[in-house]
Amino acid sequence: MSAAAVLAAARQADAYLGPIERGEAPKPGARLAAQAAIRTAVRAGATPAQINAHRTTSR
Repeated sequence: MSAAAVLAAARQADAYLGPIERGEAPKPGARLAAQAAIRTAVRAGATPAQINAHRTTSR
């Protein structure tokens, strides 16, 4: 598993989900960027749970 891929996926997911959680609209293209980063991290051996854990603990 690549720690850099997990970090990138967590950052992209937070860029997309952060505004949604605050009741705001995410930036255009944020969803696609998050999906691509998550796919890359999963291909590198990460689990979605690891990505989410990193996202929620790195705030």
